[in-house]
Amino acid sequence: MQMSDGDVVIRDFNEHQITPEYLSWLNNKEHMKFSNQRHHSHTYESALKYLKSFEYSDSYFLSIESKENHLLGTCTVYYDPHNHVANVGLLISPTSSNKGVATSVFRTLLTNLPTLLQLNKITAGTCEANIQMLKVIEKSGMTYEYSCRNEFLLDGKYLDNLMYAKYC
Repeated sequence: MQMSDGDVVIRDFNEHQITPEYLSWLNNKEHMKFSNQRHHSHTYESALKYLKSFEYSDSYFLSIESKENHLLGTCTVYYDPHNHVANVGLLISPTSSNKGVATSVFRTLLTNLPTLLQLNKITAGTCEANIQMLKVIEKSGMTYEYSCRNEFLLDGKYLDNLMYAKYC
């Protein structure tokens, strides 16, 4: 799968992109504080295992790259072909955060995925404390659907996971 908006290119992630820099993002507890990845210690082997888990599935693990092929982040698209629904998630590198990359990626996904996958609905969610991601999701045109109460434990406090959708 590949798509672009002119500023970023989204394409299949490959094992050559599992670099020390990429692993440093995954192991950066502060950067990953709103991700369940914060509970794991990541190695080349664990990242490769995760990548390979997509090989025989209907879902996608994608790289987010600059026009110059520099890795800016990753994207997951968990696709349910039976119900024509995809759930998307992003990880933007610490050096690319707060630069509009996530908004650009979300808009590109919402524009291209409905046709590429014949979707009826695209969903995304995040913890209520992840204000940056909530802004990205809302700017992309997704609308709030529901809350999963007390689903996310952060610093000893249970928080709601907020779910958004766009109907295609």
